[in-house]
Amino acid sequence: MTKILSRIKKAINKIPFTIRLSLIPAQAHQQMAGARKRKRIITKAFLWLLPLIISLIFLPLIGPVFGQLTDRQTRLSQYLINNDIPTGTEKGESGFSQVYYEFDGEKFFVTTDAHPHGTVDIKGEYMTWISEIDGNWQVFLYHIPSDTTLQLTRSGNNSNPQVDNGKVVWEGWRNGSLQVYLFDGKTIGPITNSPLALHPQIEGEYIVYSEKNSIGLWSNYLYSIAENKKEELAVGEGEFVQFDDGNIYYGASSSNKKRHPLKAGDIFMLNLTGNSTSLDAEIAHVEAELARLRQEAALIPQVEEVQSASDSVVIIDNSIPSATSSGNIKEATGSATPN
Repeated sequence: MTKILSRIKKAINKIPFTIRLSLIPAQAHQQMAGARKRKRIITKAFLWLLPLIISLIFLPLIGPVFGQLTDRQTRLSQYLINNDIPTGTEKGESGFSQVYYEFDGEKFFVTTDAHPHGTVDIKGEYMTWISEIDGNWQVFLYHIPSDTTLQLTRSGNNSNPQVDNGKVVWEGWRNGSLQVYLFDGKTIGPITNSPLALHPQIEGEYIVYSEKNSIGLWSNYLYSIAENKKEELAVGEGEFVQFDDGNIYYGASSSNKKRHPLKAGDIFMLNLTGNSTSLDAEIAHVEAELARLRQEAALIPQVEEVQSASDSVVIIDNSIPSATSSGNIKEATGSATPN
């Protein structure tokens, strides 16, 4: 009996599928088609609902974690408005020095790749550093709140990056010597073209740096990003130059330095050059003008009051307000090397 059933089964399998399908009654065929359609609908509905089911299951578990992350990012962004946070480099799992920042007592690494990193600088929401890639050091810019990294250079050797408000200056190798480069938020390019330019620092819309001429004499310069213009601060004082809360210092070294009599904004607002001869002349001119104004004010008729009781005269001295000057530097765009 078993052999007979086996032979019948083999015989049926040899019949083409279309013929076998035609042998099934129409009513049974419709039932089978309906079952297959319902199965497809159920499968699609399940796949559509699966993410919702998973989120409903895990939301109570991961919700607090997302809440903590959002709260940390909000507090970090608010803190960075008026404060800088600790930064540095530390050897990571890759065996190379990695860049990090600290907040709430934790270290957050912003690099993890297999390259050495160094020379980290931070100002507000932005960090900058250099990474050695294929034997050359390249400059990077990082925005802390958005966790966004931008590579600024891709060739040559670059060093000493400084950042302020998303703008970066650094020393870059160009035409056989180091020059000062600027990323102004949109464009990248050199702002110097001299035998040697070093020690750039940026504060707001201004940059200070030093240039060495062909006879080995150092000059210190102030550069306005908005005006694409530079002013000479000093000649022969040395290669050291730096900002300190709007004040400019220059000299042979950090321990042997002089403070410039004017702040960066005043130099461009008054259109004063920085070299000692012309600067002294301009200051003398301003002082002479103030003296002339005081003399003219002193010639204004004084108000006299005659008091009948004693016939004495009381002179009311009109106070002369101190002379002040103010002005706004009109912003302009420019990426060319300054005049």
